[in-house]
Amino acid sequence: MVGDPDAGISRKFVGSPSLVERALVPLATNRGQMPVGEPGTAKSLLSELIAAAVSGTSTLTVQGGAATTEDQIKYSWNYAPLVFEGPCRRSLVPAPMLRGMAEGRIVRFEEITRCPLEVQDCLLSERVVAVPELDGDDGMVFARRASTSSPPPTPPPRTAPRASPACAASSNSRPACAEAHSGRPSTRPGTCWTNGE
Repeated sequence: MVGDPDAGISRKFVGSPSLVERALVPLATNRGQMPVGEPGTAKSLLSELIAAAVSGTSTLTVQGGAATTEDQIKYSWNYAPLVFEGPCRRSLVPAPMLRGMAEGRIVRFEEITRCPLEVQDCLLSERVVAVPELDGDDGMVFARRASTSSPPPTPPPRTAPRASPACAASSNSRPACAEAHSGRPSTRPGTCWTNGE
């Protein structure tokens, strides 16, 4: 960010190097930081450069505003699999906060003070997000430590749900359905929906 002429790295941020150091201290202690200041003082630029340097990307960003909702910050649901399978990992659509916590990446939240207070309150966690609709270990997402050594895991591609041949073969084939889908029975008798599994 502040450059290194000996290594051939150009300066990306014009400002005091001590400001950059102070911005990194909370991150080194697993805490967040909240730059506050007048418009045009490079708060967003500094946060973007820090996120890119630490996480390898600065795209996990929430743009705050009066209409920002909790599902734009944490997670929402893909309703097609949700209707047919119920709440499960496949029907969960992670928003920037959940993705950042699961991948150990920095999440940037622009203009947080423009959000309603109840939305701001949803961010006050001890580095854990509860997903009460999911059972077991899937119901809690704990923040991982940031790591720049490996890229984030690539999520599986989403495809439209389709009827599984193993389940559609018989109208009452719940055992076949459970066998075909690792013990996940169909939520509707006679039909099981898959995502290309």
